[in-house]
Amino acid sequence: MEAGGEVEDDGDGETSVDLVVYQTDGYGVFPIHEPEVPVLWCVPSDAREDESFPWGEVARLEAR
Repeated sequence: MEAGGEVEDDGDGETSVDLVVYQTDGYGVFPIHEPEVPVLWCVPSDAREDESFPWGEVARLEAR
């Protein structure tokens, strides 16, 4: 993935993604299928517990 969030074309009309970033409080419905790339859940400090997220890493964001 290029800087700036653009999705790259592999040259065959397909696109590739290197990372999925979700910004959520964790209280919605999670995707059914785990992506084949790493996942980062960016959540506020008062979001659900880390164990509630089905896969990936959780990053807690503190309000200033």
